[in-house]
Amino acid sequence: MKPETVEIPTPVLSSVETLDELQDWLTAQNPKIIAELRAARREDRAGKFKTLRVEASRKIDEGWEEAKAGQLRTPEKVRQSLAVRKEVWKQAHNS
Repeated sequence: MKPETVEIPTPVLSSVETLDELQDWLTAQNPKIIAELRAARREDRAGKFKTLRVEASRKIDEGWEEAKAGQLRTPEKVRQSLAVRKEVWKQAHNS
């Protein structure tokens, strides 16, 4: 079997009713995806995940406080700040 070929057992293929169900089965057969999901669940249980809503809200509040204090940044400063934060994030996530 070629590496890019996936064998789907006949009982599986005949039992799925939607493409979503087939996608779920295919996902469950991929050891790399399953390992990533398990790692994410362990991090979640350990409290290492922050919800996007909480993190976004914090950043909005921080920006609002800066604006009220007259600490407005130029578009160039914002771009520089984003570039720095992106690089830090990449390094933290080994990208």
